[in-house]
Amino acid sequence: MNMKLNNISVIIFLILITVGSSIPGKNMPALNVLNFDKVLHFVEYFILGFLLFKVLMDKTNHPRILTLFLGFMFCVSDETYQFTVLGRFPSTFDVFADMLGLTLSII
Repeated sequence: MNMKLNNISVIIFLILITVGSSIPGKNMPALNVLNFDKVLHFVEYFILGFLLFKVLMDKTNHPRILTLFLGFMFCVSDETYQFTVLGRFPSTFDVFADMLGLTLSII
């Protein structure tokens, strides 16, 4: 049952990230405090990395590598998806913040 809950947690968190990315740019809250956007990216992908690692720990011999790979693929697809959202645009710096969060979550 615990493994099932972990799997569901990952799916729900991926949906939440996608919902957050679906908010049009003009409706985004103004967060101009020391580029707080990058902190949010770091935190959300740190949590994602933790959840993914927890799920993959018992399923593969290389959970860290797979967590980084799957997390990277999702963050790139999420940034690409933002091309389709009005007022949003992808950012390489967001990918860097995402990968930093993922990396630190598995250390």
